[in-house]
Amino acid sequence: MKKQFPLEQTEELDAVVSCFGEEFVSVDWSGDELKGVISVVLEPRLQPVVISATDGKDYRQFETKQLSPVDLHFRLPVVYPAEQAMIDVDCMWMPTSMRNTMVKRLGDVVHENVGSAVLFLCCEDVKKFVDGTEITELRLEGNHFARKNKMRPMEVLDVVRRECEKAELLEFEGHCHDCDVCFENKLGRECVRFSPCGHTFCRECVTAYFNERLTAQEISPLTCLSDGCESSVPQKLIIELLGQEEFDRYERILLSRVLDTMDDLAVCPRITCQKPAARSQAWVPLPLQILLIHSHELSCINRSF
Repeated sequence: MKKQFPLEQTEELDAVVSCFGEEFVSVDWSGDELKGVISVVLEPRLQPVVISATDGKDYRQFETKQLSPVDLHFRLPVVYPAEQAMIDVDCMWMPTSMRNTMVKRLGDVVHENVGSAVLFLCCEDVKKFVDGTEITELRLEGNHFARKNKMRPMEVLDVVRRECEKAELLEFEGHCHDCDVCFENKLGRECVRFSPCGHTFCRECVTAYFNERLTAQEISPLTCLSDGCESSVPQKLIIELLGQEEFDRYERILLSRVLDTMDDLAVCPRITCQKPAARSQAWVPLPLQILLIHSHELSCINRSF
């Protein structure tokens, strides 16, 4: 059961949750003071940002136009807004110097608006500051997030990449896109965007295309629908659109076509196996004299003689 807090505070938090969504606002109602975190979602960048990390001789990077949200931490004194709120910022990709500047800006916003609700103002200032800052490259070694969580650079890079991809997907699903096949405008959650080409089609058209390819037993792997584009299709997406049974059939067709083009491979003759196998050059080339690739299937050979 929630404790009783000043009506002005609870109404402000209810408005924040209503505006940003429950998934982006976390409030701790258990203490004497209200505190929580607001994940401030950012606008896509106009130009890609290169995010990198170096750990010894190891160097990795990736590019993104969608930076992950900035976490705005707040604590509201009992007499807030008569007394100013405590504000802090946490962001996994943000350089320490940039974070320090943002914290100072937010401190000024809070100080200048004592007596008024400031959470919306702080969120808007975070967006304004990040949008107005030129960011072309971000190096993650030793930033505030890494030091606070005692993480190595490559660990931070993996987390940042994962969160940026989540933010990119969220942004894509929340907007409408034109399908280049049926020319209908649909929400992103009803569409598929191929990578790395970025071509977008509605899920209905992609599913129909994949089914048509399987019905015709096409030799080549499934790719983007755009003419001449060879962007591959993730296994997860094929299963999601066609189902596991159809995906298994697709893999069998693909494997069969590949084996037909390779003289040094054959299929195990046992009906219960049917795994791809390499013909042994040392043996007489009889159909049953096959050396299987998978060691756990060697019993097939023993039972064949």
